[in-house]
Amino acid sequence: MPEYLHDIQRKAAEFHVFTGHKKQGEELDLNFENIAKLEGSLVFLMGISNLSLIVQGLLSNGMNKDIGAAVD
Repeated sequence: MPEYLHDIQRKAAEFHVFTGHKKQGEELDLNFENIAKLEGSLVFLMGISNLSLIVQGLLSNGMNKDIGAAVD
């Protein structure tokens, strides 16, 4: 397990895991309105190719733009 995930486990009371992957030609099927309201850490797996969609989806639904983030 990568060190940053160990750090998440030590610091966060809760964390949520989502797929950041989508099939070619399909939209990313995530409910950003609900996800942006969650407490704890958010983990998006296989999401590097959709990183801008994920960030925009979270920010446009009220997530704090100054919250910390890590990409691995």
